[in-house]
Amino acid sequence: METPSGRFRPGRRLCLSMSDFHPETWNPMWSVGTILTGLFSFMLESTPTLGAVETTQAEKSKLALSSLHYNVSSPKFRGLFPSYVSKYRSLNSLPSSASVPVRSSGTTRDAATMLVGGDLVDAVERGVRRYKDVIAATGVAMLVLAVSVWANVR
Repeated sequence: METPSGRFRPGRRLCLSMSDFHPETWNPMWSVGTILTGLFSFMLESTPTLGAVETTQAEKSKLALSSLHYNVSSPKFRGLFPSYVSKYRSLNSLPSSASVPVRSSGTTRDAATMLVGGDLVDAVERGVRRYKDVIAATGVAMLVLAVSVWANVR
């Protein structure tokens, strides 16, 4: 999910039976249509899951109205969907030579900031970096311990 929707947190993995969170529930008989139907139904309900957010219907409507503007500001989106850039220009009465808004950084950070605010996003990112550092240090310590045990056993 790249665009703030009010249902899923942008840039986060989703805990769904069809996602990599639950490989044991994957069914190879699922088609693209089945998966899209499942995602569509999940968008319409309010079941909590990892990667989901709870917002009011008014917030979801506001995000939906601003989604074209948000997406057109992404260079990646403009490259993949030029017809939507044309639609954006026509809706905003912009000539084809007029530039569209540009977002210089990645969509994940911008979308998260839009939904929950920069301070919270910064705090979470710092926490994730610390967590990754702890995991790396623990892995190195375990490797050193295993090598020393192996050396003493020999």
